Amino acid sequence: MKIAKVLACAALVSTLPAGPVQAVAPDALTLFGARLTDNSFEELLTAEDLTWRDSYLVGVAASRRVWEFGPYAEIDLEGQVVRHFGDDSHWEFNALPVARWLRFPWSESVHTGVAYGLGLSYATRKPAEEVAMNGSTERWLIYWVIEAEVGPPARSWSAVARLHHRSPAFGLMGDAGGANSVTAGVRWRY
Repeated sequence: MKIAKVLACAALVSTLPAGPVQAVAPDALTLFGARLTDNSFEELLTAEDLTWRDSYLVGVAASRRVWEFGPYAEIDLEGQVVRHFGDDSHWEFNALPVARWLRFPWSESVHTGVAYGLGLSYATRKPAEEVAMNGSTERWLIYWVIEAEVGPPARSWSAVARLHHRSPAFGLMGDAGGANSVTAGVRWRY
């Protein structure tokens, strides 16, 4: 398992530019809040029998565009700082590339985007709610996000809805653990 963590970290670091580290302003800043659910990803897609836990999170995500495919799509690098509260109390840090599709037939009337990102998640301690739901968990897990974004086409802000997911990735990062949170937020683009 330690080898998998080292390989996952090396893969993420390999996406960073070579040379001296320079401060780079983000292209977008997203503020979000969420509530933890007992449901699996598949149950969330059908929205049947949703059950909630008394565990919440608030966070900020800064993203920087690294590739652009005309007006249609882009790939961003995103970093998140997340604070958990309620029945859980810890910090979470996530780093991931995010692929965004930005062009739809109605884009002139309503800015719309969908996105998927996959990266790493680090919790400052083993999340108690993940242990309660799964029997155990790890501080380092795989993180992925699915997102829908809508807003006025000529404005710098938009609303976002996300599924915030920590996972052991079928044993890559541990035997058990992970959780799903349903997220809502606001994004400002610069």
